[in-house]
Amino acid sequence: MPKATDYFLRNRWPWLSASILLTGLLFVSTTLGWYWYTEQRAAAARQLSLDLLWLEQSIAESLQGNKNILANWANDLPASAASKPASTAKALEEFSSRIAGMMKENPALLSIDYLDKDGARLAGFPAYTERPERLPPLSDPLIGNAIRHSRDLDLSVYSQVIEQYAPLWVLVVPVKNEDERTGMATYDLDQLLSQKVPWWFVQRYDLSLLDRDNKQLSPRDGSQDGGNSDTYTDIYKLAFGPMNSGLSLRASPHHRGQSKTLLAWLAVAVGWDYW
Repeated sequence: MPKATDYFLRNRWPWLSASILLTGLLFVSTTLGWYWYTEQRAAAARQLSLDLLWLEQSIAESLQGNKNILANWANDLPASAASKPASTAKALEEFSSRIAGMMKENPALLSIDYLDKDGARLAGFPAYTERPERLPPLSDPLIGNAIRHSRDLDLSVYSQVIEQYAPLWVLVVPVKNEDERTGMATYDLDQLLSQKVPWWFVQRYDLSLLDRDNKQLSPRDGSQDGGNSDTYTDIYKLAFGPMNSGLSLRASPHHRGQSKTLLAWLAVAVGWDYW
């Protein structure tokens, strides 16, 4: 009997040793893989936050530049009470020509208007007899609130988002003259993101614009949501626009879960070898 036992152990030992060694190697590989995975996740999260911050600042600088230009052009217009009709008409025509060129360079700008104190349009682009349906009516309460707020503060003010065929954002610029005139620019936020988001950002991330209730405003198809991420840490949000705008940009990386799948298979291999 001892001879049979010794024979069994002699023949079994090489396989047992190999199994223990393989289990140890798989365990070490899985542990190292998990540390690598968590470090990669942390690095990706840091890069995502930096990329999203860069994008927000890039869009903000562009909007600020447009706002400064509009304010300068509008303030160059003469007040009707202090100007001759001919010179006023010429100034308005020149203003319309300038903003037409500006809008060609900024597809997200749907219209630029110059309004009197009662909200009537004095000049602007595009030229029209009846206001196009794609533009919010000048009587829209959100535009009225923005105009009143701008006059009270004597500052440029953005309206709350106006939802039509696309999320629209109206910038109101007070004009410093005795007639209380107003400059107004209407942005298509879908177009703004399409125009300003670079190709490399689109390749890396899903990007969406949210309101204060976390409702997705852009893209309008609503195909991007937070439910397709591995965990909450795959999503990064950043406030967008002026204070109290209620808007935020949300980004999440493409192609999540591949590294996690590899680690899962390693863990399964360890368990299988053990049993």
